[in-house]
Amino acid sequence: MKYKLPEKKIGVNSNEKRGTREDAMVGVPRAVAQGLTFGFADEIEAIIRSGLNKNKSYEDIVTEIRADIDKFRETSPVLAYGSEIAGSLPSALLGGAGIAKAGATAAKAGLTGAAKLSKGVGTQSAIQGAVYGAGASEEGERLGGAALGGAVGGAVGKAGDVILPKVGSAAKEYVKKFTPEAKTVGEKIAKTLGLTKPSLTLGQKYAGGDAGLFGNLINTIEEAGTGIPGVGSAIQTARLNNLINYNKYMLNDALKPLGIKVPASYEGREAFKFADDAVSNAYEKLLPKITLKDTDLLFNDITNIINKSDLGSDGLNKVYSFVSKNILDKIDNNTLSGDKIKIIESTLGKEKNKFIRKGGFEGDIGEVFQDIQDALRNQIDLQNKNLTELQAVNKTFYNMKRIGDAVVKGAQTEGIYTPSQLLSTIKKQDVSIGKKQFARGDLPMQSKTELAEKTLGGKFPESGTASRIIAGNLATNLMQIPTYGVPGALGYLAYSKPGTAVLSGLLNTPGRVVKGSTPTTSGLLAPSLYNEYFGGQ
Repeated sequence: MKYKLPEKKIGVNSNEKRGTREDAMVGVPRAVAQGLTFGFADEIEAIIRSGLNKNKSYEDIVTEIRADIDKFRETSPVLAYGSEIAGSLPSALLGGAGIAKAGATAAKAGLTGAAKLSKGVGTQSAIQGAVYGAGASEEGERLGGAALGGAVGGAVGKAGDVILPKVGSAAKEYVKKFTPEAKTVGEKIAKTLGLTKPSLTLGQKYAGGDAGLFGNLINTIEEAGTGIPGVGSAIQTARLNNLINYNKYMLNDALKPLGIKVPASYEGREAFKFADDAVSNAYEKLLPKITLKDTDLLFNDITNIINKSDLGSDGLNKVYSFVSKNILDKIDNNTLSGDKIKIIESTLGKEKNKFIRKGGFEGDIGEVFQDIQDALRNQIDLQNKNLTELQAVNKTFYNMKRIGDAVVKGAQTEGIYTPSQLLSTIKKQDVSIGKKQFARGDLPMQSKTELAEKTLGGKFPESGTASRIIAGNLATNLMQIPTYGVPGALGYLAYSKPGTAVLSGLLNTPGRVVKGSTPTTSGLLAPSLYNEYFGGQ
């Protein structure tokens, strides 16, 4: 017979090539420990066993353990390497700082070489790969193992950073800064569970130069998707809700000195009115304690405001008449008492609101009254420095003034404004020469507003007209439901808070897997690469 079957099959039924259950019971924990300790578990085990058993030296035991590890890798490669990679994930994902230090002495020289080889790429992966490469190498080869492990780990880590999607640094900073403070026990529990974190769409999360190529692709796809009927409406609704929540946060942040919060159900103009009334009420409570002892300063301010205005003769006459009757006539011996200031504040506020609501030419008159009210409050602040409660009210007032101007800019969107609109009002109200404070980024609310603009975008979400038209068509033509209704429903599901959380978790998984497995894979490759290309020398 030309061909003869082998007497013993090699493969599934071979005990020689297949690991036994007993091998796995020992091999799996060892492999996990190797991953967890960046390749130093064999030496740790040998140190412990040699201390307990005086009949065997450390060198003999570590040689025996490494032989068992190599055998387990040969007979059960998937289980062996899989367990080792799985064991390394917690250490790698947490940075491996403490565990890396355990092998730092043995790998010190190799780490230096790794740093040179992997300079500028995946620093954390390079360090972890170097430590693992040192741990996986034999004595005398650890310098090369560490250098190669670091170089491979750094290169793979950097490639993962550049290509795979991850939440951008701006989005991370936004979530950190715009998560409300927790004071009560309930608020602290909610914050710990992540229930108070501000929502972001997938495109808003995965945006920026550090979000990876695929991350920016997600952002681009979302931008393009806003024009798709049904799906686009879901995206725009989510973005609008995020913008509304941003508006609420800024109002509550402005009101913080007064210890007041806008009701959760309020938004747009209603939310601003509540906040504005809260500031006015706080002022009214303080007015009896306030006096203006030098009204010449106030008179000069009012004169400058009127002279700089663009009002015609009719508008100027209305302003002159009101100021003379309701402000100047109440001055007694160059002094205004708190009771009289309270009356002026009340009548001035009503007059301002009456004209601003009318808009147009009369709206301009209202803005002049607004400037006069600002001048009055500024003099109150300057001439009552010892009144500590006034500082909190004034801080809130000036922040609310910036937000109020942004709400005016958002008149066509029911008082909901974009970060760009608020940033514009912050710049407008910078009184420093050449807007230098704005240029330096030193103005109140500026840094948070710039971060919001970078994360949420500067444009107001589209109204979704196409989606509303299609929704009307669906009501009259049910045959269109599979074409538009189903994608729209899936879009709303994906852009709901739970949907976004699930999708974000899935998108983050590749990066986490690469980050977690890179130290192990690069460290395990290091000894082979070293022996292959450098002959173990």
